[in-house]
Amino acid sequence: MKMKTKIFGIGGCGNKIVDYLIREGVDSSLFVAINTDAGALKYNLSPKKMAIGLKFNRGLSAGRWVSIGRKASIESRDDILKELSGVELLIISAGMGGGAGGGAAPVIIADAEQLGIFTMAVVTAPFKFEGAKVREIAERSIAELYKSADISVIISNEKIFRQMQAEAKIAGEKCDTLTSFEKMDEVAGQVIKDILAKCKGGINSEKLSAYLFSGTPSAVIAVHLSKEGRLCVN
Repeated sequence: MKMKTKIFGIGGCGNKIVDYLIREGVDSSLFVAINTDAGALKYNLSPKKMAIGLKFNRGLSAGRWVSIGRKASIESRDDILKELSGVELLIISAGMGGGAGGGAAPVIIADAEQLGIFTMAVVTAPFKFEGAKVREIAERSIAELYKSADISVIISNEKIFRQMQAEAKIAGEKCDTLTSFEKMDEVAGQVIKDILAKCKGGINSEKLSAYLFSGTPSAVIAVHLSKEGRLCVN
């Protein structure tokens, strides 16, 4: 029997991962694209879109302000909870260096946990060139995720960039950041596709653990299992 599953793509990064997965043929009814930026949502491929925090943030981008993402998710909590009704597995994708993803994702994961939903976060850590402040934002947001998400998978944008630079150098080509962002969507999307495949008939802890600790792409730098208090760092 199929589990009722939802995939929330939060913020600009999460929204792009949703687009990638839909283009790859994943059932679009699984997705909800969530953002404080109402304008950006217009271009998302997900049939279900949710602009959060409209009253206080007026549909604007959260920028790097995690507090805006957090407040927006709290303001829109009733709408989010409606989307979680009857859900057994929630997968969240987001970039941890942004205000919407870094602020809203931990709140939504915590609310889902209270409903008894099995929660997984597949999130990205920022590039080095984004600076120390953005890395600190990401680290704090990831620490918040660890408190509630059953499983957290952390993907390093920087590691993807370095791998692509090395490959480009061998081929005598240039590697630009835009291509790296597209590769990031692909890597995160592939992890989510693999998780969906492993959870087709329900959550099989052995299959999931085997994949998460040995079968994920090399850009995955950390996997955290909250119930076991287990953290694997690559």
